[in-house]
Amino acid sequence: YVSEIESVSVEFEALNTVPADFGVEIVALDAYNKAIKGIVAKLVDENGKPITIKAGKGHNEAPVATKVTVKLSVAEGDIEKLCNLDIKLNGKGQNVTLSERASIILKDIAVTIDEPIIVDMN
Repeated sequence: YVSEIESVSVEFEALNTVPADFGVEIVALDAYNKAIKGIVAKLVDENGKPITIKAGKGHNEAPVATKVTVKLSVAEGDIEKLCNLDIKLNGKGQNVTLSERASIILKDIAVTIDEPIIVDMN
């Protein structure tokens, strides 16, 4: 069985027509929808800036695509508890007029186990 996983990556593409930037928050949840304190999301990019989904240009325009990668650091033994990921988007904008046809679509969501992986063969 896998005895230790140090980190997991969550990747997706966001297609946004809403004319506002959105921050990303990810919380790892157990089978009872309780946050797992031993799994923590790194919500900054490689330059140390907060991860942001770029503003769209309105529902009449093509969506603006943003690739998002979030690293989750995993405390020993906590990966077995992971059942769900709660992905929250927090809008940022001023004087934004929203349309009922504007949307944000998250597609190609993938969760990848990063190296190293320690496996107990006994």
